[in-house]
Amino acid sequence: MSSTVLLVVLCVVLAMAAAIATLAAWLLTRDRRRLEARAADLAEATERLNDQLFAVTESEERHRSLIEAQGDLIVRRTPDGRITYANRAYAALLGTSPDALIGSMEAPIVQANSMIEMRSDGTRLFDERMADVGGEERWISWAESHVPMPDGPHLTQRVGRDVTSRVASEQQLDEALAHAKSANEAKSRF
Repeated sequence: MSSTVLLVVLCVVLAMAAAIATLAAWLLTRDRRRLEARAADLAEATERLNDQLFAVTESEERHRSLIEAQGDLIVRRTPDGRITYANRAYAALLGTSPDALIGSMEAPIVQANSMIEMRSDGTRLFDERMADVGGEERWISWAESHVPMPDGPHLTQRVGRDVTSRVASEQQLDEALAHAKSANEAKSRF
């Protein structure tokens, strides 16, 4: 082969190499721009998700503080009776902490209960007499309902209010009425 032909082949090869390098640089630049745009989109989406997470966390904290601030007893159980949530007031009734109750089946010992009233929405209302951890007798008025869960079976939620003083007042009133009736009958016989 002549040196001229070899020089032409070499020039063609170098031109092709330059064209390939230019094409590769263009493709890399295009892909880099696409990746940069995608990275910017992902950064924006991450920022939105972080904002939403902050809002949800803040909302959950407000919700939790409202529940904990009230004196009502609140407990949620699985269908087999295991506790999934208990607030401080319910845990105090049992003399423990809310965290210690999670997963357990602990419940206060019921000494007596009232008739159950059923609401049209399925909520059951009833009163129970029980002893707290110190042995003090307490009456709790319960509202029991089912809470559907997205991943399967429902939870049973009980919200209770200590009505011991109300029950004591009702008992005193009943006793006073019985005493008045007895006195009235004695007066009538006299």
